[in-house]
Amino acid sequence: MCVMLFTPLHVPLIIKSQNSAEIDVVAQLPSAILIWRLSVLREIALSGFQLELYNGDEKAFAYWYTTQIIAEHVAALNSLISVVPGGTHPTNLHS
Repeated sequence: MCVMLFTPLHVPLIIKSQNSAEIDVVAQLPSAILIWRLSVLREIALSGFQLELYNGDEKAFAYWYTTQIIAEHVAALNSLISVVPGGTHPTNLHS
């Protein structure tokens, strides 16, 4: 059973679980923002391929840069997943 403490704006600040320690959601905001920014960068880089904005000389760098963005995005997702306890998906909180 998980218990969520809410602020007046209904933003969960701390998630408490019987089986795990408290998780400070506010402390994870920088990671969430980084994930959002990396997803925007990924979409911008990939849309350049769709719109054929890169010429032949730029494509190699664009591919490399896109792989770097994706690698950082995956690393950020993995770091955030490691702090989320099991059973805290919004559909599981109501039971």
